[in-house]
Amino acid sequence: MNKKHIRAYILLESLIALALLATITTVILGQISASHRAVRTYNQRIEELNTANMALASGKSQLSENGVNVSVQKNAAGIVVQSDGKEVLQLEIQTP
Repeated sequence: MNKKHIRAYILLESLIALALLATITTVILGQISASHRAVRTYNQRIEELNTANMALASGKSQLSENGVNVSVQKNAAGIVVQSDGKEVLQLEIQTP
């Protein structure tokens, strides 16, 4: 092989390595992004449950804290907690 072929081969190997590095980086960044979305979802759920706990402890039927709006409905069958119109928690009272 002459010098020209060797340089071309080295360039080809470099391009393949760069493509592989770009692919691995893209996959890792995609997973990090998905992980951040999941953490945000879990943190939102935790905030909803903490706000519901404060509402129940204070005896309020509605409470807004940290940008979370929670409503609590109590009846003979149990307790239903909603946040922004969606049900977060439902507790049923069971009699022995």
